Amino acid sequence: MRSSSIPNNIAEGNGKWSKRDRKKFFEIARGSALECASCLDILVARQRVERTHIGAGKQKLHSVVNLLTRMIKNLSEGES
Repeated sequence: MRSSSIPNNIAEGNGKWSKRDRKKFFEIARGSALECASCLDILVARQRVERTHIGAGKQKLHSVVNLLTRMIKNLSEGES
């Protein structure tokens, strides 16, 4: 399940000592969050759910992606 990949990769990243390893897992979590947003769009396109019902989920995923992007940028500071 893609949605469980997000917290699992965040947790695994937080368990790593090196910035490089932490960043890698946060990037994977960010990618999973973007995939989840895409899945919501696919459900709408396939008429499995109405667009009005996915707003809250898309908003939460947007917040998660923004948070992970900031975390990745912070870990990238000082890299060549």
